[in-house]
Amino acid sequence: MNIEANIDEGRDLVQSLLGKPGIPFTGGTINEIPDESGIYLFSSRKTGESLYVGKSDKGIRSHMKDHWGGTEPGSSDLADLLVKNKIAQNRGESRDWIRENVVIRWLTREEIIMDIDSAENRVIQEIRPMLNRRLPNPN
Repeated sequence: MNIEANIDEGRDLVQSLLGKPGIPFTGGTINEIPDESGIYLFSSRKTGESLYVGKSDKGIRSHMKDHWGGTEPGSSDLADLLVKNKIAQNRGESRDWIRENVVIRWLTREEIIMDIDSAENRVIQEIRPMLNRRLPNPN
């Protein structure tokens, strides 16, 4: 595959993901999400800013349950990232913030023409979501 085709493939993937209608990400909407492998994008409901891109090899719905309702530290990537980035003060506040501010879009494995790891990386490189950026090391 030549470089131009590779670039076009990445842009098509991003366009396809961004073209999906976003649904509010709340505990009640989890059942609307397919339980198939794929990639997903959390965006701000108010500004449309891309917040976080992730992947699930097992099932997007199952993975969303961890983002939404994980109770153990580290079980909810999005909630932990909101606290680490000082958007929320604690995990409980993170859950409220997610309910009020986040929509989710996804592409299932069937909709992606490359492997899931590559698709996730391409989308992150193209749109540079706020919470996928590495935080500076305080030390």
